[in-house]
Amino acid sequence: MHVIRSLRRLFLCAPLAIAAVALGDPPARRLEIDFARQVTARNLSGLASRSDGRLVPGPVGRSIEATLPELVWCLEPDGANGWLVGGGADGRVVRITLDGETAKVVDAIDLEETNVFAVCATGPGEFLAGAAPGGVLYLVKDGAVVSRAPVGAEVIWDIRHLEGDDYLVATGSPATIQRVTLGKFRDAGIAAVAAEPETAAAVKDAKPTETPGIAPWATIRDRNVRRLIVAENNRVIAGSSPRGAVYEFGKDGGKPFILNESKDAEVADLLVAPDGKLYAALVYNAPALPDRRSGPRTPPAVASETANAPIDFSGRSEILRFGKDRLPETVVARNGVAFYKLAAFGNTLLIGAGERGEILGYDDVRRALITYSGAQSSQVNGIAALVGRSGQFLILRNNFSGLGVLDFSPVAERTAETSRLEFGQPSRIGLLQFSRLREIDAAALSVDFKIGNSADEGEGWTDWQAATREGDAYRLGDSAARFARIRLRVPADVSTSMEISRASLFHMAQNRAPAVQDFRVFPPGLGLIPMPDPPEPASLPLGQFLFPNQPPSGADGPPQAAQKNAFLASQVVSQPGNQLVYWNAVDADGDNLLATLSLRAVSATEWTEVAAGVYSNHVGFSTADLAEGHYILKLTVVETAPRPESERQKVDYESDDLTVDRSPPEILSTEVTSSPATINIRVSASDKWSLIRGARAVLNNGTEVETILPLDGILDGRTESFDIEIPRAAATGATNAEVMVVDQAGNRTSQRVVITP
Repeated sequence: MHVIRSLRRLFLCAPLAIAAVALGDPPARRLEIDFARQVTARNLSGLASRSDGRLVPGPVGRSIEATLPELVWCLEPDGANGWLVGGGADGRVVRITLDGETAKVVDAIDLEETNVFAVCATGPGEFLAGAAPGGVLYLVKDGAVVSRAPVGAEVIWDIRHLEGDDYLVATGSPATIQRVTLGKFRDAGIAAVAAEPETAAAVKDAKPTETPGIAPWATIRDRNVRRLIVAENNRVIAGSSPRGAVYEFGKDGGKPFILNESKDAEVADLLVAPDGKLYAALVYNAPALPDRRSGPRTPPAVASETANAPIDFSGRSEILRFGKDRLPETVVARNGVAFYKLAAFGNTLLIGAGERGEILGYDDVRRALITYSGAQSSQVNGIAALVGRSGQFLILRNNFSGLGVLDFSPVAERTAETSRLEFGQPSRIGLLQFSRLREIDAAALSVDFKIGNSADEGEGWTDWQAATREGDAYRLGDSAARFARIRLRVPADVSTSMEISRASLFHMAQNRAPAVQDFRVFPPGLGLIPMPDPPEPASLPLGQFLFPNQPPSGADGPPQAAQKNAFLASQVVSQPGNQLVYWNAVDADGDNLLATLSLRAVSATEWTEVAAGVYSNHVGFSTADLAEGHYILKLTVVETAPRPESERQKVDYESDDLTVDRSPPEILSTEVTSSPATINIRVSASDKWSLIRGARAVLNNGTEVETILPLDGILDGRTESFDIEIPRAAATGATNAEVMVVDQAGNRTSQRVVITP
């Protein structure tokens, strides 16, 4: 056991100690670039960032010209090459068809209510629409309303086909699922609701069973049934809010089985993937529904009540996956992002999100989150596969409303741009190194830089500049800046299994000169017993490897800080003839420093070095061979290795606080007076070089009396007068006294005076 421990210390400590002595802290720094964190969705085209920090092949996002309602809530298929979009705040439903990259948008219906949150195609030119406020269900055929009826709820959130001629309608306030038999509802017509009440109370009390073709199918104990999906064997899955529960119903409704229950959340979407796995998107801390008197004016989850306004969302979202055992597993979780829509693409789950138009993916094989090319809007409310176009999806954008295509097919060039990278201070930019390039040659990868010294990228930045390749690394010539952005360009024919791992951008900060923050000349005659330096650590903190750019702290801080702490813990002793000088020199870049202390007489020109090239922050030297007088001290602090010699900066600091004084004060006069209670000795003295420190009287009966309070009350001059007051009782038997005066340098003079009894 002892042998193992010894070997461990040998291999851990020895190399680290040698490196610390020989190299010190390198002035160059390394900025770690995690592409998952530093590349936003809107700066990706043909590439995607994975949660492990790597770039992989991804889709290209393209916008499609289309005039849509101001707000768009849902995107549902309508035939082979068409879609229905429900919108607000004008209650319109539009029909979209695509011809290549051109969208044709026509009004399908303009309803009286303000918002349409749910639509469902029922046949050629025919669809069901759920309008709010008031929870009104419409059947529309060829641009005309065939049937219309309230469902006894505030809002209709979703409509799904169950089987045959039956459809399910999800409502909120109360949370119910209504079963609609399309033929009966179609035959009921508009006349079936001619006597519809107009007051809010009457609307609440209205019974949907009064309308032919509409019947209760299920009820839950929550406020809203937010989403519906029909799985295999007509198994119905429902999601609610604000409990955020996922329910499972049988074919005929009735009592549900709760698969999962949350708190302060809503189920924004449900999806059954081609492999049969059930996914649920939950958004937490979603705001409450609007007041029923004005009707709902916002989309699910966290959409804005003001059109075209981005949202600062403080909640979080997660994706649950339910296995064959029906138990939930969290596979994705994100803070500050709301998940709106789910879609399947092979083994990848596509996620339409916000509030910056994010389009995400979850790789179910690697179990990794992927960020794709984002939408130029706040929210992605719809994702639909384009029929006959492999790997292409139609994207419905909200705030600002619009259409786009997410295309996974090969493109001419794939690009990714980092967000603004900050070095902390102006720095010389070195090599960009990638940890690993897989299935792509370094020669095929192009790297561009954009640099500047302002946080505002709209002013003072360069255009994109191509970097030159040096082996597997890339360099932007001889350049320096405080901020930088990096753009990667990958050719179209790259392998689909290509990966670009994390990168490191090396840089050297602008070398700032050291500074002398404190300089002290101690009183003469003092020496120092220094506190020994702490032993070298037997290990290094893990944080130095995980976060190399963060400065160390505490005991592992800069050497100047450790020296200062050791000096303050040292002890001061009397040492005649010695002069102690202390300084605190710091370097903002953490460079190692050497100090040289020199002195010269005020009248001289030649400097004498008393300490040359020392690492310490103090020095003691003898003044025995120095003539009396005032001296000027000069401290020169210079950077040293590992800073290159050509870049080392220095600073000079001068002080005239040193005085060499071996001459005692001169006693100018003494006067002894007495009273019944005291004997008073007044002494006046002057010193050539130093301030007077005090006076003392030693009587020949052994009594000693000392004072440091001069007659003028302030001990501040080289000439001072003192009154030494001696009680009569203390002077009993004394006939004379030795009067001494001491200066700040410790020199003293004395004179004997007679004491009158």
